[in-house]
Amino acid sequence: MANFINGELWGKASNVPWAVIFPDAGSQPRHPSQIYEALGEGLFLGLVMLWFRSGNPRPTGLVISAFFIVYGAARIVLEIFRDPDVGDPLLGGLSRGQWFSVVLAFVGLGMWIGRARLAGATAEKKS
Repeated sequence: MANFINGELWGKASNVPWAVIFPDAGSQPRHPSQIYEALGEGLFLGLVMLWFRSGNPRPTGLVISAFFIVYGAARIVLEIFRDPDVGDPLLGGLSRGQWFSVVLAFVGLGMWIGRARLAGATAEKKS
C-alpha cells in the first residue's frame, strides 16, 4: 500500500474504471497493481493460509510448502498487471519477479511432494 501512496511500481496502462493516474508515470491511467498485490499476496494469501492451517494438523513442512506455492502463483498472475521495472528484461514473456516466483512455487511443490511422501512412509511404518 505504501507503493500506491508513493506512486511507485505502477501498473500497465489501462482503461478500467478504477485506473489511476500516477504523476511520475505520465498522463495515461494505469492499473493500481499495488492494490492488486496487497489484496492477492496479503489478504488472499492470508485467508488461504488460515484455511489451510485450520482443522486437522498437517505434517511438518506442508504449511510453508503451501505458502510458497500460493504466494508464487499469486505473484505470477498479479505481475501481469504491472509494468516491469526499468532495465528488467522479459525472458520468455515473464519478468524477473515472475521467474523468481516460478522457482519459489516449484520449490514449494517439491517440498510438498517430499513431505507428503515422508508422511505416507511414516504412516505405513506405524501400521
